[in-house]
Amino acid sequence: MKHSFPGPATAFRPGIAGTAWRPFFATTILSLGLTLPILAAAQPLRVGAYDNAPKIFIDDRGAVSGFFAELTTILANDVGHPIDFVVCEWNDCLAKLEAGEIDLMPDVAYSKAREQRFQFGHEAVIHSWSAVVVDNGDQIAAMQDFEGKRVAVVAGSIQDSHLRMTAEETGVTVEVVGAPSFEKVFEAVQSGAADAGIANHFFADAHAVDYGLSQATMRFRPSSIYFAYAPGLDSEQIAQFDAALAALKADPESAFYALRKGWLEMEPENAIPPWVTIGLIGLLSVICLLSLFIYILRREVRRATATAHRAMEAAVSANQAKSEFLANMSHDLRTPLNSIIGFSDMMKMEAFGPVGNSRYLDYLNDINKCGNQLLALIDDILDLTRIENQDYTLDMKWLDLKPLIDDCVARHTPILKAENRKPIAVQLPHAPVAIQADANAMAQILDNLIGNAIKHGGPDAAITLGWRSGADGAALYVQDTGVGIPAERIGELTKPFYQAYQAQQPSAMLRRKVEGIGLGLNIVDRLCRLQDMMLSIQSDEGRGSTFSVVLQPQNVRFGAQSLA
Repeated sequence: MKHSFPGPATAFRPGIAGTAWRPFFATTILSLGLTLPILAAAQPLRVGAYDNAPKIFIDDRGAVSGFFAELTTILANDVGHPIDFVVCEWNDCLAKLEAGEIDLMPDVAYSKAREQRFQFGHEAVIHSWSAVVVDNGDQIAAMQDFEGKRVAVVAGSIQDSHLRMTAEETGVTVEVVGAPSFEKVFEAVQSGAADAGIANHFFADAHAVDYGLSQATMRFRPSSIYFAYAPGLDSEQIAQFDAALAALKADPESAFYALRKGWLEMEPENAIPPWVTIGLIGLLSVICLLSLFIYILRREVRRATATAHRAMEAAVSANQAKSEFLANMSHDLRTPLNSIIGFSDMMKMEAFGPVGNSRYLDYLNDINKCGNQLLALIDDILDLTRIENQDYTLDMKWLDLKPLIDDCVARHTPILKAENRKPIAVQLPHAPVAIQADANAMAQILDNLIGNAIKHGGPDAAITLGWRSGADGAALYVQDTGVGIPAERIGELTKPFYQAYQAQQPSAMLRRKVEGIGLGLNIVDRLCRLQDMMLSIQSDEGRGSTFSVVLQPQNVRFGAQSLA
């Protein structure tokens, strides 16, 4: 299906007169003429083009058009490279890019999996999120509303991976219907072959009405859109494109913003709409209620635990009821929390235009931070419940130690950079080492230990993640040079809801300023025992602490044969 767009000035921005573009196009044509000898001498770049209007599409005349088509042409002219558009379906374009049959692909959302296949520029072009479309009035406001439904997505797209990941996280059963393009996604929903479809919001805003579809209230997480390059493309050419794009974005009067307004944006409001203010107040109210719920939950769990010590038989029944209650309530809380985090991310990104007063951005940052903290607390409660109910399934395999540690360091490096703190030091043997363990459990163990060192070691503490082996055995360890822990409190650290760092504070007010609810080390200790490991804690008050995960000799391999 071809798309007929009269052009950015008239199709998407009725308020901009067509004559306003004449100086811009005249300047572009003149610059093209001046650089023609250069372009003729340079090797043309092959650029993938597919149907995803209004970002990029093939118009009724067979020409490549849209926001990315015009932007790519301008950037190529700036760096002195002619371009040839290669028309292909989305997945075919990505396959050609990976094989080096094309050099550049616009409009690619970044993901770690795609970074293994292509090169990405360092400069994001735009930010996007995914919209859900339906045709029968279904109300889809949360992931649970997808249960048992057929959902159409472009196979291999960022929407595909987000849907599968979110369904797995929430335990929702979804039948994924793969399609080669967003047009086919919408046709599947229109014909009844799918109950719902997911596309980027630009395509949904432009075409949902054309297919007789409506957008649901649910939104998927935002993503950043980049230019992707063939693995073999010269890094200097990529750097040139990055520099040209950064220069355009730095100038508010540049062609970049004219194209973005013409193709992608609605007219921004000068003032903050009333619904934004009301929404912010509502979100803050939800955060306060959830915080109160967590406080009450902690108090009730502690009370139940104290009762359990006095009556063992009653404790078994009470613990089972507590676990069921925590599991049910925690699952119910994840849905509004995901919405809070997602919408606050979109507002922080100013996707619909400037928020205005900087104080609102501070509020949004507080909302987003509190939402993520609450989600982390709920995840801890869910993990503890799964372990207590013996519902934590392990997949024991031989794991290469170096990637395991490198991934953990990569996850925490942005946090340390944001706080202007020292990077994590890594100490590994030169020879390969493999351990028999569950990959997810080990990642959670290391994340909790590193997180504790960051939160409680102090801003000047140095953190080391390493491996040691000797006469006393082999162990992974996290060491910090922070405040340390009093010797009399070390034995209490792995108890649920116990926080040694809170116990060191002189007043209740200061104790409340310490983040967390005291489940991290308890979960680490339980995960270690599930894998036939042992958590060892050593600390010198005022000089730092060392948390070691000690492994059994039969679960460790050394040398090149360890990875065979």
